[in-house]
Parts: sequence; structure tokens; C-alpha cells
Amino acid sequence: MFQQIPYISLGLSETKLPEAYLAVLSFIENAQTGSEACLVVDPRLKPLQCGYQNPSDEEDRILVKKLLPQKDKPHDFIISQGDYQLVQLQTIPNEGEIEAELSCYIASQSKNNLYIRMIKENAMELVIQLIWRS
Repeated sequence: MFQQIPYISLGLSETKLPEAYLAVLSFIENAQTGSEACLVVDPRLKPLQCGYQNPSDEEDRILVKKLLPQKDKPHDFIISQGDYQLVQLQTIPNEGEIEAELSCYIASQSKNNLYIRMIKENAMELVIQLIWRS
């Protein structure tokens, strides 16, 4: 990541991964196109926090295109800039399938948190990325 990704907290009442994943997935499915959400889980797959980011404005899109730092945004937590493993899921798993989709993270034996990043590309397309430091 060449720059940090800020998130505003959604609040997390769910203590199990499937329920937390479903809550964040439901949020992003109903969000504006261009929005994103992130669920943070620890190496034991326990949900820690979740948040969202509103769609980028025109100024942000220009800065990203030019690989320049974006302006500061309000946030409660961030994905820091740096080197990460990144896997983009081919399909959108349901809450009963999400743990199986994390096999690459589990196999890496990372001691760092996993970020499950959800990006609403358009009304019909949602992208889910798994991001972690080795």
C-alpha cells in the first residue's frame, strides 16, 4: 500500500466472525457506489473492529491517479501504508463460507491482523480483498 486507508468506526457488537462479516457485508451492500468497509480480525479470527469510508471525491480520484497522497480524512482506524499480502476473492462468500475463504491467511501463519476490505464498485459488483502483513 503506498498510502494509508482510513476508516470511520461502525461499532462492532458481533463477537464471532460469520456474524461480524455478515453485518459488514450487509452495510456495504446498502452503501453508496464507491464506498468501502473493512472488518479487522485477529490471527485467531476474532473480530476486533469494523469501519467504513465514503466514496472518494473528484479531488481524491485525481490524487490517486497521480499517485499523490490523499488529503487527510476523519478516521478511527487505518490500514497503514506498507508491504502486505493481498488476495482478491473471486466470489462473495456468504457468512457460512467466509472462514474457509481465509485459508491463505491461515496458512501464512501470520501473527498480524487480517483486514477484510469490501469495496462497492457499482450497484451490482462488490470486491472483497484479504490484506495482511506476513
